[in-house]
Amino acid sequence: DGGEPLPPSPPNPASTPERGIARLRPLRMVALGSSVNGNTDICCRAWHDLGNSFLLVGAGENSENTAFAPLSTLERGEFFVCGGHMDSRALLERVEAFQPDAIMSGGWNIPSSYRQVMKRVRPPALRIMFMDTVWQSTAKQWVGRGIHPFVIDPLFDVAFVPGERTEFLARRLGFGPDDIIRGAYTADTPLFDSGPRSGEELASWRRFLFVGRLMSFKGLDVLARAYRQYRAVAPEPWELHIVGIGPEQRRFGGAGGVTMHGFLQQSELAALMHESSSLVLPSQGEHFGIVVHEAAAAGLPLLVSETAGAVPGLLQDGYNGWAVPDGDVAAWAGSLQRMSGQSPERLGEMSRVSRALSTRLSPSGWARNLHDEIERRRTNGPPSSPRAFHRPSGSNPPRWSSSRGGGDN
Repeated sequence: DGGEPLPPSPPNPASTPERGIARLRPLRMVALGSSVNGNTDICCRAWHDLGNSFLLVGAGENSENTAFAPLSTLERGEFFVCGGHMDSRALLERVEAFQPDAIMSGGWNIPSSYRQVMKRVRPPALRIMFMDTVWQSTAKQWVGRGIHPFVIDPLFDVAFVPGERTEFLARRLGFGPDDIIRGAYTADTPLFDSGPRSGEELASWRRFLFVGRLMSFKGLDVLARAYRQYRAVAPEPWELHIVGIGPEQRRFGGAGGVTMHGFLQQSELAALMHESSSLVLPSQGEHFGIVVHEAAAAGLPLLVSETAGAVPGLLQDGYNGWAVPDGDVAAWAGSLQRMSGQSPERLGEMSRVSRALSTRLSPSGWARNLHDEIERRRTNGPPSSPRAFHRPSGSNPPRWSSSRGGGDN
């Protein structure tokens, strides 16, 4: 049925613990549908640094105009590129040969080849649904609530979510309290946090900063109109710097005070954040917003749409910025004026709170938490929730279970 399992990968020297610290058992993870970008890179790097291994399955390269600088992921993991035509048999064989301890796929509306892989996984390997969507009461989400026993439950054991707003949806798709792994997103905090910032330094830059794809759902139409209104009434308006590419850049043609940077590498973005005074993110339907974590780590005060998934964990009204109503041009214009009117002392206080809140998440914490949650479920046996009844019977020998010991059932 698949032959002898492959021997485990040699331990990663970087994971050697200090004296007195228990060493973690190395785990092997498969991620289906993964693209290699800056965020993937920092997570895979942290996962690898714990001594773990990973196999990324995806369609291939990013487009040239958003090509990230050489990524360490390319040197640390294994890859299976599907291309335009996905060979289901080849994918099954590749995953089986990898002998995963856990396998992750993004969302429940996945290609049939991914569904075949998920159906073939046997305990104690854990099947993880990565999701960042928030509950919006859409027709698709209501259908998902009705069909999850037949479409979602047979494929996934747990959901990996970035925050409470996505967990709200996961619970309505049939995942119980112990079927949730939290903390699915993190910024590269060591890169973006360069230490404390003074209010005088923040105020001296006199710059708002937007970062993201220039697409309609990012609220660029609202930002463009709000910024023009703000400049018309503010006695000393701050500049607006925009990082990203996309069709909505047309909104800022000829606008005074606006600088378009295009696509920036992560190191360039971190440097620009340390030459800015406040982040603005007016998105309408932002599932999370990793840029909010990046900006908080960089010590920026925040202006973020109230529905963004990152708001509950990283933004406290009046302490490090304000959540602003989605799509409300007048509210955004007023918020821009409110922020630029703060004293250096107040900006410094906001910066300190942003940096403090940013420490809730980190790449090393992301990897350790995911490792612990996978290992806990592998060693404790099947979950107690009704989802356990959708797992294959334990009377049959596991097809992809590991022979390496240390937690196999």
